[in-house]
Amino acid sequence: YRLLTLFFIRMKQREPGKHEASQQFCQIRMMEGEPRPIHSIFSEDHRRDRRPPGSWIHRFSNDAYWAFCVANPNVRSELNANGEIVIVPPAGGESEYRSTDVSSQLFAWARRDGRGKAFGSSGGFILPSGAVYSPDAAWVSNERLEKLTKEQRRKFIPLAPEFVVEVMSPSDRLAAAKAKGREWIEGGSKLVWLIDADRRTVFVYRPGEPNPRTLVFADDSGELAGEGPVEGFLLDLRGIWEGL
Repeated sequence: YRLLTLFFIRMKQREPGKHEASQQFCQIRMMEGEPRPIHSIFSEDHRRDRRPPGSWIHRFSNDAYWAFCVANPNVRSELNANGEIVIVPPAGGESEYRSTDVSSQLFAWARRDGRGKAFGSSGGFILPSGAVYSPDAAWVSNERLEKLTKEQRRKFIPLAPEFVVEVMSPSDRLAAAKAKGREWIEGGSKLVWLIDADRRTVFVYRPGEPNPRTLVFADDSGELAGEGPVEGFLLDLRGIWEGL
């Protein structure tokens, strides 16, 4: 293990089930390029506690995780279904370029189409499992957004987008990326594209299908047509395949 990140947090119990996050003490270790969960949050009482560490592992609720993000705005992270914070390293230049290509095309189409809103890689969505993930690109219908309060729309959005796109980075493991694709579908998404640009491959997830459909493109050309909730969207893959 290599120490990649050091920052400070504190979880202060205000009332049962509610926490307030502020800067204090926590050390994070992870494999280089691979997100790992923070397994424990140490308050002053925990640092004096002689119980085995596993007996006081802190599981974050969605509200506590929001407070953590507000208190630590420079830390890129997600929350998994086990209530563990996973540090997500900043993307490399080519990966960011590719994901921005996808999100910008989706945004332009959504503006023309008018049926929903497109989101980039910074937006967080709460799945029914409690996980909070930020896909590289996503689309949510106006009908579903209108059912949310203004406060819900200003925080992590409590739903799984109908359409999700994840763009793999060179350090991503395929098995983990595929598992996340299934999580989106299990959470309620209707269509998920997992793009492995280095291999010119797209994995397409749909509800009711146990395994994704694999599309392999033979050259640098190609387009990918949306379906279901994003019927009419056409993703130009040339710049994504080319990269930087």
